[in-house]
Amino acid sequence: MTASAEYRLYSAKKKNDFVIGNSSMIFSKYHKGNKNAGSLGIIGPMRLNYSKIIPYIEYFTQKITDILSKEETDDFAGKDTDNE
Repeated sequence: MTASAEYRLYSAKKKNDFVIGNSSMIFSKYHKGNKNAGSLGIIGPMRLNYSKIIPYIEYFTQKITDILSKEETDDFAGKDTDNE
């Protein structure tokens, strides 16, 4: 895990404040090189065990970033990743 891993947490008690009332959303961005490539997240109840879920979100977004960065490095090195 890198020190730059970060996540966002949104929650709402009222249905009008969020898509699903009484729920929360945790997400973290993954990157390809120095650019944002997407986000991975979970929507769940507000009583979600955040201390258990957040490390999973951070872990998986870091792994996705590592895979995308490796693909980018392989592309620059002239490797054909489809034929390996």
